[in-house]
Amino acid sequence: MNGLPVGTRVWLAAGATDMRKGFDSLAAQAQTVLGQDPFSGHVFCFRGRGRQVVGVPKSPESARERGEEGNAALRFRIDRSGRVLDYSYRSTGYADLDAGLDEMMRGAQLPPFPPSMTASRIEVSLTMQFSLTR
Repeated sequence: MNGLPVGTRVWLAAGATDMRKGFDSLAAQAQTVLGQDPFSGHVFCFRGRGRQVVGVPKSPESARERGEEGNAALRFRIDRSGRVLDYSYRSTGYADLDAGLDEMMRGAQLPPFPPSMTASRIEVSLTMQFSLTR
């Protein structure tokens, strides 16, 4: 399996994105909304309404009511079609927050790799933060 080059960042856009937009429109969003160069070599992930793409998880209401916050180290593998093959994470320490991660990852779908990307699958590692102040 090939990983991302050292120093590559993965940007996860919060909120639903109109996934009917083409790559040019999504690249423009990376530039205008995130303030990042879409051709930088970093990975930009957008989430559609139907969970087509992994997005930033929203804390479950029950966890927000109890004031629960936490971080989870998340790792997942995706194939060329963008299908999440498997995932694992280090627990946040709160069952409801962990359940939110499971809900986000189950059946999640990322965009397919561009034709220029030769890897058959990649592994992504990142930290998910559940915060009540952000």
